[in-house]
Amino acid sequence: MIVFREIALRVIRSLRACALCQQFSFFKINVSGDEQTESGVRLTVEPTDAVAAAGERLLLACAAVAPARVSWRHSASAPPTRDHTLSNSDSYRKQLSNGSLVIESMSATLAGQYQCVATLDGVGTIVSRIATVFLAELPEIVETVRAVSGALGAAALLPCALRASPRLAMRVTPASRTAPPERRVYGAAGKTHIQPPVLKLNVTWLKNGSPVRMETARVSLTPSGALELDPLRTHDAALYRCVVALANTPTQHVTGPEIDLRVNTDLANVESAPRFIVVPQPVTVIEGASVTFDCAAVGNPKPEMIWLNNGVAIDLK
Repeated sequence: MIVFREIALRVIRSLRACALCQQFSFFKINVSGDEQTESGVRLTVEPTDAVAAAGERLLLACAAVAPARVSWRHSASAPPTRDHTLSNSDSYRKQLSNGSLVIESMSATLAGQYQCVATLDGVGTIVSRIATVFLAELPEIVETVRAVSGALGAAALLPCALRASPRLAMRVTPASRTAPPERRVYGAAGKTHIQPPVLKLNVTWLKNGSPVRMETARVSLTPSGALELDPLRTHDAALYRCVVALANTPTQHVTGPEIDLRVNTDLANVESAPRFIVVPQPVTVIEGASVTFDCAAVGNPKPEMIWLNNGVAIDLK
């Protein structure tokens, strides 16, 4: 398993895609053509993408240099325009004195694209980057394997492949108090990224329908939600399923397909060539996000694993 932090991608900045540039805060530009950006109007804080579960309170930050007035726009899908300006009497959202917007109780109708607007009479108007607010939803569990076979005393990794919006970062809460150590590779030092919103998830595992007890030394949860057993014992043979829930609303959950774990006692002391039982899968993330790649191999003696990035070995020390 490997975790990449702060992925640095080269992004071609082009005025030909003005709406996209504005959405990701590369430039403050006018996409509607009806407002002008003036040097006398300046935003000091702009909103960022966020995710919240139903019923949660959410704050979108925004501030402008006085005496500019701040207002907000919201559109469910398309970039908001002046026709989407929020009313001061809105029952579900309240603008604070500092310009920030509070969503009192998150719901599907309040998700979408938000934009902060600063106006100074006689000078002009400036708009912020577009911040997308997501309603936290359970990710899809993708079926990868139906059976995993391992030798007694070897390691086994049971995947729980999760798929959510690539604009969200997923953070899995380990069931055990002590998470297993992570091997991390960091991106370009000194480069600042807008962090994507984090979808917090709880992942547990069932063994023949009963919760799996996590043992830090032998049975643990990886950052991707996979179940790692090392070394395998005979009583580990069973049917396993992962259960994924939103961290703040554990009553909402989804259960993955069954994985049949088989423990082969005949091969415990027999030499065998290395073979992969789990390989990394392609994944799409936005710049600044973290990504976890699961990989596991078995063999006797236990295989030594290294990671390559574009054919070059990664130093994980």
